[in-house]
Amino acid sequence: PSYLQEIKSAQKIAQKYSLVPDMWAKCLLGQCYALWFIYLPTHVRASPLKVRALQTAYDLLKKMETRKVVLPDEMCHRILMQMCGQYGEPVLAVRVLHEMKKAGIIPNAVTYGYYNKVRKEHSEKMGLQEALEKQNKSLQRFSEVSSLVTREYEDLRQHLQLEQDLRKQAESYAHQ
Repeated sequence: PSYLQEIKSAQKIAQKYSLVPDMWAKCLLGQCYALWFIYLPTHVRASPLKVRALQTAYDLLKKMETRKVVLPDEMCHRILMQMCGQYGEPVLAVRVLHEMKKAGIIPNAVTYGYYNKVRKEHSEKMGLQEALEKQNKSLQRFSEVSSLVTREYEDLRQHLQLEQDLRKQAESYAHQ
C-alpha cells in the first residue's frame, strides 16, 4: 500500500536530516504540522466557518513553504485537497496542487486521484446547476404561458356568458 511507501520515505528523510541540527529541527516541525493536518478533517467538521478553516490550512501550507519546513511526504496537501472536495472548494484544491508543485513535491497516484475527484465533482455540480437553471427558466416560461392561457380562457368564458345572456334576452323579447 502507498502508506507503507510514505512511511519509508519519511524514515529516509528523518535519517538524512537527523545529522544536521537546523534541518532536524525543520524535520521535527514538519512532523508537528503533519499531525495538525491529520486533525484537519475533525477541525473543519467542527468549525462553523468551514471555508475559512480550509483557507487557514492553505495559508499554513504556504507559510510552511516560506519557512522551508521539511515535510515527511505529501500527506498535508492530500488531506487539504480531500477536504476541498468534501466542502465544495475546487479552486482551493487547484491552488493546493500548485503550492505542492511549487514546493517540489511530486504528487503520487493517490493525491492525483483526490485532485481529479474534486475537479470531476465540481464539473458535475456545475453541469447540474446549469441544468437546474434551464429547468427553472422553462418552468418560468410555462408559468407565464399558463397565466396568459388562463386569462384568455377567463375572457372567452365571460364573453360567452355575455353572448348567452344576450341571446336569452333576445329570445325572451321575440316571444313577447
